[in-house]
Amino acid sequence: LLLTMLTSSFFVFITTLVSFAVLTVSQRNGDKIDKLPGLNFDINFNHYSGYFQVSETHFLHYWFVESQGNPEKDPVIFWFNGGPGCSSIDGLLNEMGPYTTADDGKSLKENPYAWNKLANVMYIESPAGVGYSYSIDGNTTTNDDQTALENYNAVKEFYKLYPKFRRNPLFIMAESYGGVYGPSLTAKIVEGMKDFKINLKGMAIGNGYVNEKLNIDTSVRFAYGHGIIDEKIWTTLEHECCNGCIESCDLTQVDGHCARIVEDIFQFLWFGGLNPYDLYRNCDPNPDVNSKKMEAIQRGVTFLRSIPAYSRLFKADLYRKYSQPTVMGASVPCLNDSELVTYMNSPETRKALHIPDSVESWDICSDKITTSYQKQYSDMTPFFKTIIEGNVRILLYYGDTDMACNFMMGQQFAASLGLKRRLSKQPWKFDRQIAGFKTIYDGLTFLTVRGAGHMAPQWKAPQIEKKKAKYDDKKVIIESMKKILEESNNKVEENINKFDEIKGRIINEQGRELEKIILDKIPEEIVSMTNAKYFELRYEALSENNHINMEDTMYNFDKIRERVKKGKATIEEEKIYKSIKAYGNKVLTCLTRG
Repeated sequence: LLLTMLTSSFFVFITTLVSFAVLTVSQRNGDKIDKLPGLNFDINFNHYSGYFQVSETHFLHYWFVESQGNPEKDPVIFWFNGGPGCSSIDGLLNEMGPYTTADDGKSLKENPYAWNKLANVMYIESPAGVGYSYSIDGNTTTNDDQTALENYNAVKEFYKLYPKFRRNPLFIMAESYGGVYGPSLTAKIVEGMKDFKINLKGMAIGNGYVNEKLNIDTSVRFAYGHGIIDEKIWTTLEHECCNGCIESCDLTQVDGHCARIVEDIFQFLWFGGLNPYDLYRNCDPNPDVNSKKMEAIQRGVTFLRSIPAYSRLFKADLYRKYSQPTVMGASVPCLNDSELVTYMNSPETRKALHIPDSVESWDICSDKITTSYQKQYSDMTPFFKTIIEGNVRILLYYGDTDMACNFMMGQQFAASLGLKRRLSKQPWKFDRQIAGFKTIYDGLTFLTVRGAGHMAPQWKAPQIEKKKAKYDDKKVIIESMKKILEESNNKVEENINKFDEIKGRIINEQGRELEKIILDKIPEEIVSMTNAKYFELRYEALSENNHINMEDTMYNFDKIRERVKKGKATIEEEKIYKSIKAYGNKVLTCLTRG
């Protein structure tokens, strides 16, 4: 009987393996999506769905949308959602894809802020066991290193399957626990450049989980700053647990009644009725909705589970009461994913996406992966340093109302990397309003999105699209000037230091003579080639001084000068003209060449 059972099981395994292998080969020419259910508007791009074999037994499902612009030249973005255990199709159909699911779970809506207006975007369901990704032997146990390796294999498989994109700029982008996925993958690409050349240009992480300790410590301060913690509790925590200095207090090391205070704070943040994804966004009021995404973040990214001092919270009856799916779905769902789950599981959708019949039903987050995933890294600093040393740019952006992976963690993490600061925190604008704040370091930009939560691309789509366009298509001001200096003089560091000093003096209206020094170091042929970038740099400095918004005032200096001469200039244009002219004829000559 045992032999019969083993033989039968082996036959089923071999049959499954062969069918999957045949399927994989045949799909190489059949991954294009011909007709997507519920797509009732015209599209001007190709889209594909299929599988990458990333190990002997693991197959990752992908959904690839080409750019609506120029797919042959536009950047390629690899996008990963987090969890761990949540599907990147959430990013596609809820956040920044060209189409998003409608409330009926059957039709799709056009997304005016789709990222594929600017780039080719690849969505990977990772690791195996998430979404429609699978393992042919049923073993989906994994960890950070294995996930990074298999994601790297997926990137290489992409270029084998779609070789025409080999020269396009590549950006790795991820969200939430993607703060581990993204850097670990990007570092692997950097380290593997000698063996597999990739045109890697940058990495962007949204509300990334990049440092466990910082997230715990800053979450408490975030909560207090938003009026959530009682003043008496805060005073007790500060004076009895942190020696009067909570800013430098390591809350992962407190014990006794101090640990109980921290437990109570996190218990309320996660299970007290607030939306941990977005403090100011209401939880979904529908008592029948069960959000897998909420469960996953509570089980997976809820970092206290791994801290010994707080482990009893997650063993207590109270935790079990609040974390059980049936209860959680009724009490704190917060995010309604039912329409996406309905759409992805329809037979028509599965057929359009070329999903094998043997693959299980789709869910936005996998309980199995979330609970079995082995986290290996609590601090992503080594990966970030590898990436920066590989001359790959990094963008860290955070919605500033997210409690799950709060912006204070990202801000302190960026500052702790030891990078030279090129631009102190300053506002960036959208539609003439402050949309957030940016800080620029050598190789890294830290950005906040005002009023956005955990899924900033979904909840603040116009702002993120605009900032991403600037990130992909042109370098930040400082990098532009750095290039000019590199081309004109080998003493790069010396010149950059001079530039930092010059920019400060320009803003303070004290830089005329010092500015001439650096202008004299730039050959005329370099000026003529790069005058547009230099013009942009100079005007931003003037804008900071005169409170003129560069992004709101797109103009040609020659036209302004003519309007001033004819007496037709606006007050703002006259102000711009006088400000620039005041710095002397040589500067004016450089500017007007653009």
